[in-house]
Amino acid sequence: MNVASLMPHFGSTLNSVPLLEALRELSIEPSEEVSLPDGDYIAYVERPAVGVSFVFTDEAMFLGKGEQAIGTGPLFFTGIFFYAEGVDGYSQYGHELPGGLDFSDRPSSLRRRLGEPEWSRWLDGSVLADRWQLDGRKLHVSYSDDGQIRVVTYFVPNIEG
Repeated sequence: MNVASLMPHFGSTLNSVPLLEALRELSIEPSEEVSLPDGDYIAYVERPAVGVSFVFTDEAMFLGKGEQAIGTGPLFFTGIFFYAEGVDGYSQYGHELPGGLDFSDRPSSLRRRLGEPEWSRWLDGSVLADRWQLDGRKLHVSYSDDGQIRVVTYFVPNIEG
C-alpha cells in the first residue's frame, strides 16, 4: 500500500470528496473504519500488515476551538505513522518514506541530510527521537536503543486557536 496519494490531503476534513476517494483507492472505507472513541480526540485506522496507521483529529482539537465540545465537529486527516519491521506488531512499510528517509538511516545521517532537528529527546547520551519541519509539516522519527528507526510520523500540527 503506497500512501503517497494521501499526502496532498493532510489537513482535509474527512468529508472532503478528494480525501474520501484517495482513502477508498487504498481500500479504506471511512464510514466504516473511522470513528472517534468516546472521550478521545484522535481516531486511528491501522494497517499493521503494510506498516502504516492513519491519524484523524477532532476539529475542536485540531483547530484550537476551545469552546467547542470534542466530538461535535468533523475529523481532519492529520498524519501517518510508518513502522519498521516488528514494532508494535507491524510489518515494515515498504514504500518511500517522507523526506527520502530509509529505515536503514541513523540519526547522524538524518542530521546530515535534514539539518539539525527542531526538537530532540535524549536519554543517557542516546537520541530517542528527532523532529524536523518539512514542507510545512512535521517529520518525527523515533529510534531504538541502537539508533535504528522504529517509527516515522509525518503530520500536520494542530492549529493554535
